[in-house]
Amino acid sequence: MSTVPMFAFPDAMIMGNENFQRGRALGLILGLTGVLVLIGPEVSLPGATGIGFVFLGLVASFFYGFEGNYVAKYGTQGIDPRPPWFAPDFALIFSSILHVIVYTGYVWLVGRTAKHLVLRRSFNHAIRNVYGCAPAANCDNRIKRDAMCKKL
Repeated sequence: MSTVPMFAFPDAMIMGNENFQRGRALGLILGLTGVLVLIGPEVSLPGATGIGFVFLGLVASFFYGFEGNYVAKYGTQGIDPRPPWFAPDFALIFSSILHVIVYTGYVWLVGRTAKHLVLRRSFNHAIRNVYGCAPAANCDNRIKRDAMCKKL
């Protein structure tokens, strides 16, 4: 469900990007009524926590709609994503591509094995790396490190 247009229209009117129109206002009211129907008391959301997450999603939609109106009114203020790019830009692109490959492999692994084993294994690796217990770790105090790693 997309609530971004429902927030973008009032924002556009406040910022002066749009004029009031009855048809759009009616669409806004019907859309917000639909949201209320979806999160109403008959829907079994898990208590007050569920409502909080719904409103958190609405806050994200509000800011996404605000961002579109802000860029439409004020522009990007000199930020240009087109070349020329420099080494940090290429590093970010390479890192993003590498992340896609690694995460795709992780999702493939989760799909092919028992979920609890994969999650336990990834959690174990994260904890071991935080404490420097990875095999390639360089610790000055090896006795203390080995004792900590045996506990994990």
